[in-house]
Formats: sequence, C-alpha cells, structure tokens
Amino acid sequence: MARHATTAPASENDANSAQKWWRALRGVRTERGSEPWAALFFVGPALLLYLVFNAYPILRGVMLAFTDYRYLIPDYSPFIGFGNWVEMAGDHFFWESLGRSLQYFLIFIMLDFALAFIVA
Repeated sequence: MARHATTAPASENDANSAQKWWRALRGVRTERGSEPWAALFFVGPALLLYLVFNAYPILRGVMLAFTDYRYLIPDYSPFIGFGNWVEMAGDHFFWESLGRSLQYFLIFIMLDFALAFIVA
C-alpha cells in the first residue's frame, strides 16, 4: 500500500496563497522610487485636455438645456427647468429632423456596416 505525503488542509493552503498574493500586491503598490508627483506629471496634461475639451462642454450644454440663455444678452439666463424640453417635444420640425436622422442611420450606417462585414 502506497503512502501519500501529508498535505496541509485546504483552508491552510488558501490562507497561504492569499497571504502571498497580498504581499505581492503590496510590493507592487510600494515600489521603491515611485513618486506620486511623477504620475501626476504624466497624467496631468491628458487630464487637463480631457476636462477642457470634453467635460466642460458637456456640463455647459447640460446647464444651457435647463436655462433660457440668450446669446445676444449673455447676462440673461434664467433657470426654466424642463421648459426647453417641453417646447422641443411640441415642435414638428424637431420630430421631422429626428425622423430624417433615424432614416440616415438605418439606411447608410447599417448599409456601410453590412458592406464592411461582407467584404471582411
């Protein structure tokens, strides 16, 4: 009869592997010579460009959607809530343009996708 080597219980192996994993993770987080300012130096310009060219226009557009902003009178911008949205929902030109946009999407974009899929 062959004797098997004794092994540690499963819970003990799990604890050892978890400890090894945690030590490795802490080692990655606390590498020698790592400076938080260096990371900010590299990420900062990209973050600044993102905020200036993406985040600000989106937030500004959301603000304008809920105000009665007049471009000729920049200081006049009272908050009107969903008034612009209600006016847009009742405008037949909006629905016509939305219909044309959907037609364009369904015809041209889907056709281009299908054609590219066939060619590939």
